[in-house]
Amino acid sequence: MNSIFIKKYFLPGFIFQSLIIGGGYGTGRELVEFFLTAGPIAGLMNMAVATIIWSF
Repeated sequence: MNSIFIKKYFLPGFIFQSLIIGGGYGTGRELVEFFLTAGPIAGLMNMAVATIIWSF
């Protein structure tokens, strides 16, 4: 992936998601309980899907 693609599509989603999650989930425990209930690999895939959805 080139830098323009990342800046255009992923960066806004990363920023928005970090604001939403950072404001509501300060400890990170909620993320573990929500995303990692199906295991670490599925949790990472769930986080990637959430990031992609929020970036659009």
